[in-house]
Amino acid sequence: MAAPGQVVEVAAGSYGPQDVRYDAAKEGAAKNVVIRAVAGARVTIGQLDIGPDRGTKGATHLTIRGDRSARMIVNGDININGCGQPTDGKECPRNSGGNYLALSHLDVRGVPGRVYGFVCLSCDHVSLSYSRIGPPIYDKPCNGSAHPEIATAYDSKLYRKAKRPNHLTFDHDLFENFARCTSSDHTECLQTEPSDFLTIRNSVFRRCDTITVNITENSGKSLSPAGHIESDHVLIENSFFDQASDATSASGRAYYSLRIPDGTNVTIRNNSWLDQPLLSSPSKYYKSNYRVVGNVGPFNSNFCENSYTKYSHNVFPRTTCGDPKSKVVGSNFGFADPRVGGSLNLHLRAGSPAIGAGDPHDHPATDLDGQARPRTGAPDAGADERVG
Repeated sequence: MAAPGQVVEVAAGSYGPQDVRYDAAKEGAAKNVVIRAVAGARVTIGQLDIGPDRGTKGATHLTIRGDRSARMIVNGDININGCGQPTDGKECPRNSGGNYLALSHLDVRGVPGRVYGFVCLSCDHVSLSYSRIGPPIYDKPCNGSAHPEIATAYDSKLYRKAKRPNHLTFDHDLFENFARCTSSDHTECLQTEPSDFLTIRNSVFRRCDTITVNITENSGKSLSPAGHIESDHVLIENSFFDQASDATSASGRAYYSLRIPDGTNVTIRNNSWLDQPLLSSPSKYYKSNYRVVGNVGPFNSNFCENSYTKYSHNVFPRTTCGDPKSKVVGSNFGFADPRVGGSLNLHLRAGSPAIGAGDPHDHPATDLDGQARPRTGAPDAGADERVG
């Protein structure tokens, strides 16, 4: 009932599951309808569906946010369906819903024993900021193979995937505590199929199994604006990535901190990670304008792939990946508290080799904490700009 630009304030209380559907009157609106918690109020809702399934259009031009002093609690998942096409054999319509959504200051806990946290199917123009996604603790009961997922709806008649997710932004978010039950499960902090115009910044990903953040190349036959199946226009910056865990093994260790083996117009800049990322791929996948700049953490020299990737001002052990301005160090990166599965404090200690090692011409204007970068001289490598 609210018109674009109007604000609906939510008083303290528990409101149960919500299914917010498409309203044609909001299509193309210049302003969002805003649903927000009253300042300081403890607001709890259940499952948050933006459309209950692929065939039912979800809301468009909608903002939902908690209060800066008290996140809105979601005792379920955020589920965004962005196709709005009830039958296969047809493309998702232009007015598909599940788009132009701004979600912020939420605490998304999922359903115990089955936590997806955040699901976006063929959605577009969605931002999630200042939010926490995941079970409250990394512990049993595990959540099976459920995990945060961005994917493209599959059409069983056209035999391809339609309407790739696009224009997605994650900013100042915390994804955590996705533990798998068996070795055949995978429970990343975040997995995306190829997505175009994807931004991940100022965020923390910790205590998750298999691969901490996994951006895959499996997209069926859908193509990016650049004409390839791989992701196009991806920016990952100013973020902390934990070592991937494995709740099912004695070693407790799995694969990569970050996996994005291909794509076009990809920038991985000023991040800090505890385990090596996978930033290369078999030749059958396409990569161009791929830049890895100002990062700090373990790295495998076998993944340098200098023929199609530009490396600059990174702090890696045993390799510069062919860049004379990168720094080779041992295993000590000078992180404040690098314990795997801990709080993931990858801020820099005094004397860290990452201090002053960043690219003076290619860096975010601020660090993970919003501090100006650089403080003095050259910027620091990694997500933290050290103060003092």
